[in-house]
Amino acid sequence: MIYLDLTEFLHRPLRTGIQRVNSAFLQNWQMQEPLQLFLIHRGQAYAVPGEFRSYIVQFFSDDKCGVERFSVTQIVEKIKVPISLEEFRQAKAILNLELFGDQGRVQYYENLIENGLKSKIFFLVYDMLPWVHPSWFETNSVLGMMDYLHLLRNLDHLAFISEQSRQDCFYRVFRRIPNNSAVIPLGSDCFGKVAPKFDPKKKKFIMVGTLEPRKNIEAALDAFTEILPDHPEVEFQLIGRFCQLSTETKSRLDSLVKNCSQFTWDDHPDDQMLYQSMLSARAMIYPSWCEGFGLPPMESLALGIPVIVGEHIPSIQMIDSFGQIRVKTPDPHSIKQAMLQMLDDDFAKNKTMEIKKLKLPLWQDVPRKLLDWIQQCQLKVRDFSRIAA
Repeated sequence: MIYLDLTEFLHRPLRTGIQRVNSAFLQNWQMQEPLQLFLIHRGQAYAVPGEFRSYIVQFFSDDKCGVERFSVTQIVEKIKVPISLEEFRQAKAILNLELFGDQGRVQYYENLIENGLKSKIFFLVYDMLPWVHPSWFETNSVLGMMDYLHLLRNLDHLAFISEQSRQDCFYRVFRRIPNNSAVIPLGSDCFGKVAPKFDPKKKKFIMVGTLEPRKNIEAALDAFTEILPDHPEVEFQLIGRFCQLSTETKSRLDSLVKNCSQFTWDDHPDDQMLYQSMLSARAMIYPSWCEGFGLPPMESLALGIPVIVGEHIPSIQMIDSFGQIRVKTPDPHSIKQAMLQMLDDDFAKNKTMEIKKLKLPLWQDVPRKLLDWIQQCQLKVRDFSRIAA
């Protein structure tokens, strides 16, 4: 039995990128090993009823799927009896794929460690960005994650979604050798795979991601507005939940929505809307300054849509450069020049069709790689125990 912690999602279902990872993981879990979802609530862990698994998956595919289905109180009242320490001892692993800052949840894991269950705990870590690039984050949000960071430091088994994240964690934050760690790239095919097909009638550029300073939204907006006078046929669609932006940038977005018919902003997309929006684009723009992985460009490529992307994005560094315009610095000038290249039909067609040459990571491989990593770590623990004995 593997216990999967979904506490954050069940308390705050928001369709974030990390929550989408959990949904894709559940959809692709085809292992013989049983998977039991659980949540931590008021110092206790509770097994989540089986029917909630389908609700979690549906939440991302159905915009009308109400959050009331995920009532934590409802789950706890239905179960009543918490998971015991002995039940966790009998499990193969306690797996967490979430990022969290809740102190009570951190304390629960610390209690598991104090009760001899450290070898059972396995975390997937997304990035160390708040600690290696603190200027991109609000001070309170960084401080609010310190308990989580201290918990990670105390754990033996950490996997990462990119080599960059692993290097940042062990060599820039923890300053220790990365024993028992693994790099497990996220899948690109959350929305499926579509053979690339160029359509000269498509003139839209799309940008996907949470709206926050490090996503570099201003550079993309600058490039778009500079191109627009000479190319009034160009459209720009921004898709992302508002998180943190300057007052000036937020006002600029509101003004574009109101006054520019070629610009749209969708802040609460479901999977179907994201899928249709990406397929209707000539290219995706992904100008982020820093990422732990960078999933949207990979999802775009999986749907046969080229991307304009910074060469430093970890996910892009894992694949060949087909279907991409990689810019050294994602500033307005570089993005504008890349957009102009993509407005040339011959260039855009070639860039689109070369996506066929790419080999992209798939979601069906993620659960298997996680399970393989867990089993390898446990073999090391058993071997060490035999040697010590």
